[in-house]
Amino acid sequence: MKFLRSLLFTPGDSGRKLQKAAQSNADGVVIDLEDAIAPSALPSAQQQTVQALQSIDFGDTQRLVRINAHSLQAAMADIDAIIPGKPDGIVVPKVESPEILQQLADKLPTETALFALIETAGGFLNLPQIVNGPDKLEGLIFGGEDLRASLGAKSTPSQHELLYARGALVMAAAARQLQAIDTVYTAWRDAEGLAAEAKRVSELGFTGKLAIHPVQLQPIHEAFSPTEEEIEWATDVAQESERLKEQGIGVFSYGGHMIDEAHVKLAQRILAMGKKD
Repeated sequence: MKFLRSLLFTPGDSGRKLQKAAQSNADGVVIDLEDAIAPSALPSAQQQTVQALQSIDFGDTQRLVRINAHSLQAAMADIDAIIPGKPDGIVVPKVESPEILQQLADKLPTETALFALIETAGGFLNLPQIVNGPDKLEGLIFGGEDLRASLGAKSTPSQHELLYARGALVMAAAARQLQAIDTVYTAWRDAEGLAAEAKRVSELGFTGKLAIHPVQLQPIHEAFSPTEEEIEWATDVAQESERLKEQGIGVFSYGGHMIDEAHVKLAQRILAMGKKD
C-alpha cells in the first residue's frame, strides 16, 4: 500500500458524506463503523458501507473501514458484513495484543491490509508484540484522544502528555517498516494550528495524520510531502551513493556535510514518499 499522508474519517451510515469523502483528495478514507455509529444503526451502516465500496468511484484514494473490536465476535461480524465490498484495508481500534490481528488476517483476502489503532495504555505496553504480528499489518495509527482517557491525562496546549506515546509508536513502526499515522486534530477550523502540529509530528517520524474534515487535508499533505529541496537533496545523495559504491566508497561529502548509509536510507525514504499535489 502506498504512503498515506492523510486518512479521512467518514461515517458509514451517510451516503452523502461517503460520496463527499470519495471526491476529496485524501490519500485514504476510513469508513467508520465504530464510534460514529450507534449500535442500533450498525446493520444499516454495514449495508451502506458495502454499497459505497461497490458503487462509488474513489479514484486513487485507498478505501479502509474501521470495524468494531470490543470483542472478537464483533470484529468478525463486521468483517463478514463488509468483505463483499472488497475494502483496501481494515482499521482495528483499541488493539492491545497481536492475537486479534492474526485472527482477522487469517479471515481477510490476501490484498486487504491491516492498520492497528493504538489508543490505550495496554496497547502501548504491548507494541513490540503487536508490530511482530501478521504480515498484513501495514501501519500503526495513534489514537491520542482515547489514550488521554486511558491514562487520565489532561489535554495541554503543548501536548507534552502525548510525547512519549508518539515517540514509542514511531519507533515501533519504524522497527517493522510500517506506516505511522498520527492522531486527529479536533479543532478542524484551525488550519494554522493543524499545520503546526502536523509539521511537529512529521519531524518525529510520522508518515501521515488522521483527518475529520476535508478542509484539513491540504495542511496535512503539505506537512507530510517532501519539499522540492528535499527531493533534490535525496535524488543527488542517492545517485552519488550508487556511483561511489561502484568505486568501493561508502562515505562521501555533499554540500559540506558527511554522508553515510544513514543519510542514504533517509534519501531513499524521501524518494519513496515522493512529491504529491
